[in-house]
Amino acid sequence: MKRLLLLTSGLLVLFGCSKSEQAAEPEGEKIAVAFTLPGIGAEVVSSDCLTGTRAGEADEDVEIVPLDEQVTLRVVVYRRKGTNADIANDTYVTDATYVTVKEDEHVVLKPCAIASDGTVTVKESELMQLRFGTYDFYAATPALALDADHRKVVVNHGVDYATSLTGAVEVKLQPGGGTQQIELANLERKCSRLHFSISRAHQNIAKAAINSVKLGKMTKSPATALLHTAITTGDNTGEYQFPTGTFAELNETSKFLSAGADEVLPKSKAAFELTLNVAFNDGDPQDLKATVPEIAFVPGVEYCFNLRLNGDMLELRLQVLPWNEVPEWNTEVGNPGSAIIIIVGSWEIAGWNTSFGGQFTPVISTDSWTERSWDADGVGRPKA
Repeated sequence: MKRLLLLTSGLLVLFGCSKSEQAAEPEGEKIAVAFTLPGIGAEVVSSDCLTGTRAGEADEDVEIVPLDEQVTLRVVVYRRKGTNADIANDTYVTDATYVTVKEDEHVVLKPCAIASDGTVTVKESELMQLRFGTYDFYAATPALALDADHRKVVVNHGVDYATSLTGAVEVKLQPGGGTQQIELANLERKCSRLHFSISRAHQNIAKAAINSVKLGKMTKSPATALLHTAITTGDNTGEYQFPTGTFAELNETSKFLSAGADEVLPKSKAAFELTLNVAFNDGDPQDLKATVPEIAFVPGVEYCFNLRLNGDMLELRLQVLPWNEVPEWNTEVGNPGSAIIIIVGSWEIAGWNTSFGGQFTPVISTDSWTERSWDADGVGRPKA
């Protein structure tokens, strides 16, 4: 199952599928309910997204991005015990899963069953049925399995996990006894996204590629979270390697010959370990290791890292952007009005090898990593 929340247009119309066994409910008449879902909100990015002092925040004026096809979603229904929603103590009622399918110009959700590996089996199913009353609706994508208590999910690195809470909705008799339509609140992402690319940026380099990325001192995976609550970051003792095939070789006219991205669990402010396997021209792959200075990975934010040859150095640069925004690296560092580019650190170029077809291929001193510190404006400067 594809893990990214992709883009399309239109409002999602949800029809019930794969309902779990319901908890005991008060006696009374039931009514069919269906859902609409505008989409997922974009997050505001600031320098605080480096320190983790605040999360990316949804802005009322930002565009809401609808979900694309083949995205799964689970809706979990609760009754309140008190005045406010409190999933840790409220009463579970039922839940159902949905999958998006495009029909004509609209994306709708079809009846489905979801296997343990996340694959979807489409089959006919009735709409969710609820007795008259007031409910809270928790939505989560992808439609991860609930724990035995129907309150928690397990989230791994590599999953684009997002949730919402639509609270205090009255389910009541509809005109003509029809189905009640409920509009769910916009989803909020609970994970971060890391994007890595490599710039050719030198006339003697005909080819540049990232073969693999491994991260250390990350939030340990899997993590457990109550529905629509922040994922606990833990003590940063985990590791994660991007899956094989993440990095695609792009066309010759592209600024980058290799780029790829994946989701990671959010991380508290701390240094993390990075190992990049890269190759230039037809030279041997080289493992570049770095300890990246203290940085937090905030939910809903994309951290874009870029490798660039610059004189006698190979620089690692960073931009912090809203989710799925394409980074622009062809700008001057610190140029007002352009994206803020942080120089995270660099490796020394020990020499140039000409034995590969006469091309000048850089030989990186793999143990020469030097980190930088950055000012409030985000411009990387040599660390004293």
